[in-house]
Amino acid sequence: MSQFVLMKRGAYYREGSRGYTDSLAEAGLFDMSQAVERTSNVSGVTMVSVDVLIADIDKERRVLEMKMAALDQAERNILGLRVSG
Repeated sequence: MSQFVLMKRGAYYREGSRGYTDSLAEAGLFDMSQAVERTSNVSGVTMVSVDVLIADIDKERRVLEMKMAALDQAERNILGLRVSG
């Protein structure tokens, strides 16, 4: 069964009507019917599939891994210059 988080202005809705948070780890998880019910009466609140969030996180992780590899290579190049120079 798909789960959703609710978002408003970039913040995640917490379960139990405890307001919003910037932390995805603190976000409430809702099934489809709960998410639709909670977003239907409140303007500016959107529901986002957890599957979409996971795909986005995986994509960002791959980008960061490529950047880290490039930084590691640059560091090795700099260290090589220091040793030979």
